[in-house]
Amino acid sequence: HSFTTRNDGYITEYRLTVNDRYAGERPFIETFSFRFYETEQALADALRIREVEGVGSLVPLGEAFDAIPGLTTDTFPMARYYAVFLNPENATALKNKDLRRALSLAADRARIATEVFRGWGTPVDSPVFRGVAGSAGGESAPEYNPAEARTIVAKAGPGRGMLTLVVPRAPLLEQAAGLLRDAWAGVGIDVTILSLEPDEITRTIIPTRNYDMLLFGNTLRDPADLFPFWHSSQSSHPGMNLASYRSKQADAALERLQTAREPGVRAAALGEVLERISEDVPAVFLVSLPYRYLHTERLGGTSPELVALPADRFANVARWSVTRARVFE
Repeated sequence: HSFTTRNDGYITEYRLTVNDRYAGERPFIETFSFRFYETEQALADALRIREVEGVGSLVPLGEAFDAIPGLTTDTFPMARYYAVFLNPENATALKNKDLRRALSLAADRARIATEVFRGWGTPVDSPVFRGVAGSAGGESAPEYNPAEARTIVAKAGPGRGMLTLVVPRAPLLEQAAGLLRDAWAGVGIDVTILSLEPDEITRTIIPTRNYDMLLFGNTLRDPADLFPFWHSSQSSHPGMNLASYRSKQADAALERLQTAREPGVRAAALGEVLERISEDVPAVFLVSLPYRYLHTERLGGTSPELVALPADRFANVARWSVTRARVFE
């Protein structure tokens, strides 16, 4: 490999060539270049003039890409989602399951998916895609019922106080937080937003669990590996149980899921975990986001399947091609 840098040391391009000692099939594409751009507009311009063949992104790309002709979009599903994690250890009001349910019912996930994530997001009500990794359940849309949420809040009466939603200082997440705050205010739940730098959240806020509610994302390498995120033993740092969720039934099912090898046993355990989480409402699940790869129509051979990390899209890179010919037999 080789790379190109500017005078200030910024790497503008990596170039990879075929490894002649590789034991697998020889790839159709002999050289790969990865180019780096400082702005989204510069990247869109490079794609428009075909300075690059493709662009990958974990977040929605701007309107500058919409008008570029001759592109194909590959969508790679990922086991990742955004949710508002509810921390009853920090906010007594959140010990009330009815209030947690009202927060979930009032969240307009479809609006967040459309307005914030430009249609890239899929509304979810679970930490696992339905039908993935043996999970049970259908593909019904998450329940959105602000009228029922308003009734629940009215029955609960006063005394909730002001809840604080901590959100990373990122435009998309801050926009989503604003929509949630307004939706919750509409059913009688007062929420204030505290925007912090992502580094501060991961360095100080999460380790101390110093938040009432936290808008954050989780990415699962294994779609069914929920233990690090939902077992009660992981509710303190460095565990990633961000809702401080504790359930003996869920713990037992998570332990079976972690140790079982039989598909039927694993599917049953996973279904029980998801059922308990749905019943207890430790978080308001919002949207799942795929990895999207926009590329020119001449690039072929990509295989948009479930990936754990964006780099996994290269798993079949030996089959990628940029030149095709008809073969007559």
